Formats: sequence, C-alpha cells, structure tokens
Amino acid sequence: MGNIGHAGVGSAELDLIFARVLPQYGHLDAILIMVAASDVYHWIEEGARSAHPPSVVPESLLFGEYPRQPFGWRPGMWALAEIARRVRRRWFHPREVKERAAAWFRTALRMRAEATDVRTTMPDAAVVVSNFEDHFRRVLRRARSKADRVLVVRQPWLEGTYSAEEQAHMWQGGVGRPWKDRVTLYYSLDVVNRLLELVDSRVARVADALGVQHLDLRSLLTGRLRHYYDHDHHTPAGAAVIGRAVAAALLATTSGGPRTGDRTVAANAL
Repeated sequence: MGNIGHAGVGSAELDLIFARVLPQYGHLDAILIMVAASDVYHWIEEGARSAHPPSVVPESLLFGEYPRQPFGWRPGMWALAEIARRVRRRWFHPREVKERAAAWFRTALRMRAEATDVRTTMPDAAVVVSNFEDHFRRVLRRARSKADRVLVVRQPWLEGTYSAEEQAHMWQGGVGRPWKDRVTLYYSLDVVNRLLELVDSRVARVADALGVQHLDLRSLLTGRLRHYYDHDHHTPAGAAVIGRAVAAALLATTSGGPRTGDRTVAANAL
C-alpha cells in the first residue's frame, strides 16, 4: 500500500499528481481518492471571487523530487548536492524533525474567534464547482485507467448547530492564509458548509456518472468533537471510524466476499 496524499491538495493539483505519478506504476488493484474541501478553502482564501477558480499550487510544492526541479550556482542548489540528498534519504532514512510545525494553529483559532467581519451571504460558487467537476472527472478517468477498482471517499465535515466549545475549535473559512497571514475577514460556518455541500454533491454526481463507487462518511461520524478536532480534521477515534468504513468498502465485492493481497494507492487532500 502506498499513500501519495499531500496536505492542501485540491482537484487540480490531484489531477496533476496523477498525470505525473500514475504512469510510473504498473497496474494497481485499487486507488482510493478523497478530494473536495481544499477546492473550497483555497477559493475562500483568495476572496471567493465569482469569476476566478482557485489558483493551482505550484508543481514544485507538490513533489519532493521531480524532473523540472531548478538548479543554480549556489552550492545548495547544485545538481550534485541534490544527488547527495537523495542518496542520504534512500540509504540512511534520516529522521526529519520540524519544531513548532503547528504553532500557527493556536493563532488561527484566536483570529477566527475574535473576527468581527463575518460574512453570512453565500457567494456565487458556480466557477469553483465547475472547475472542481472538470478536474475531478479527469482524476477519476486517470484512476480507472490504472486500477481494477477506484473508491471515492467523500470528504466529511462537522456540521449542524455548533456549541461554544465546538466554535472554539474552528479556524477555517477565512479570506487569507491563517498559517502565514493575519486574517480578519471570515465566512460563516453555515456558508462554508453550504459550499462544501455543493462540491460534495458534484462528487457523488460525477462518480455515479462514471460508475465509480463512492463512500459517504458523514452519517458515521456522529461523535462531534470525539470524531473531529476542527471543522474537517479527525481525532484518532474519528480516523478509526473512517478506517473501518473504508476497509469494509474496499474488501467488499459484488458477491460479498473479501479481496486479498490488494496493492493500493491512496490519494487524499484537506
């Protein structure tokens, strides 16, 4: 089993990742796909402009190693230096430690809690939904051409009436990037939920049209903060629920029997 997921990847980025990575694999038994939320969040971060889909994350940020990597005259940018780094990673498997990698999270929570400019009007989302559908269709077609089975795991999120404690766990929906910018303008969680619902409906519609199995997790993740630690990321308990549901769907066949020895690639993004 392999995982080529990457944080912050939307449908356009996953389309590119599949185009670059899948040709390097032989035929696979199964590909699991979870993508949707990042399309919405990237679009909101850039101002939810009705005439513009979300911009695409640069290819250089999607891959640790890729053919278009730039080189330069400084020693750290030499091709020989890159070869040495790759040899070190592959032979010695060094541990990479990032200190205070999630230090921004506390600040992001505070910015949302203290925001006074919260928009409750639903923006025109036609462009982001259409852009998502175009790329998602290509993603599924690429996956189907490479694997015996494709399973779409639909992105769940914490919805409903939020308690004060739940509100305190939320940071998404801001215009700007809270991990690097000071954000003062937010969309309400109700608007965020409606946008996610629009894209999720398109996930189901496209998967059905292409005959691809899809799995709806929201009805299973009913534990509120026991299953979510923010709007759409999961606690260990929530991850366990997802794992069991995905395993059951993956192992099931039309005759109800299990599959064994599957080679699987998972591609996911939040």
